Amino acid sequence: MSMTIAMTPMEILSWMEEYKVNHLPVIDGKHYVGLLAEDDVFNLSDPEVPVGLNNSWLKKIYVKADQHLYEVVKLMTDEHISVVPVLDASGNYLGVITRRTIIDKFATYAAVNQPGGIIILGINNRDYLASQIVQIVESNDAKLLSLFVADQPNSTTMDVTIKVNRQDISGILQTLDRYGYEIKATWLDNNDDYLQDRFDSLMNFLSI
Repeated sequence: MSMTIAMTPMEILSWMEEYKVNHLPVIDGKHYVGLLAEDDVFNLSDPEVPVGLNNSWLKKIYVKADQHLYEVVKLMTDEHISVVPVLDASGNYLGVITRRTIIDKFATYAAVNQPGGIIILGINNRDYLASQIVQIVESNDAKLLSLFVADQPNSTTMDVTIKVNRQDISGILQTLDRYGYEIKATWLDNNDDYLQDRFDSLMNFLSI
């Protein structure tokens, strides 16, 4: 997914519509020229002049192929971009990472496709011990599939979301309660059709 310096703004807008993105990388052969935003396309004075002649609008935003996914997400969030160009060690253009690619990768990290139970805990920052949560889960003959931490703004508490490989989580909940954990919410993801509907709704929202 890229465009060449010979393409015109009208051609670029057509590509952005086709791929449902607001940014596209501009390349010259294997050389990465820069990232063009949809808003900047509308600011170009002549819709028939190739974008390569208007490269002052291009931003040199990219990641290297060996950077971690978290760095990609941070760059995408900080720069408010819909795609991230990827370059090799020599600076050659390799391709782009899209929002859909990131969501699919995080779905793997979070064990979304594996059946089990989901628990959200409210924990004071100073009391957070991942090792204790793992111990509680494993003491109930279950395995921890994923764990995510989210700090609460203007607060000393955090939300810890865990997913375990069991749908019967009653024993885990009882043990967590005994240890004084605040259980904010629970889900059992044993309905594949329901999960697919929720995932499709999320994707439709992110495409707006």
